[in-house]
Amino acid sequence: KPFALDPWQVFFAGSLWGWRREDGTRRFRLGHLEVARKNGKTTLAAGTCRSRRIARRRAKRALLTLKRAV
Repeated sequence: KPFALDPWQVFFAGSLWGWRREDGTRRFRLGHLEVARKNGKTTLAAGTCRSRRIARRRAKRALLTLKRAV
């Protein structure tokens, strides 16, 4: 089910995955996000993991998702 992203989410996703070099490779391979509670981190992470999982499944690669227990 599609959902609308907040402006900060669009900026984060665009900066991390949209920024490409001239040869087509991504500029950043890792990203770090710290946001206060109740600001949509889980929604962004779930959508990101789902889309990356679909992309990696097509490329036959593994995706590792980590969550720190508090």
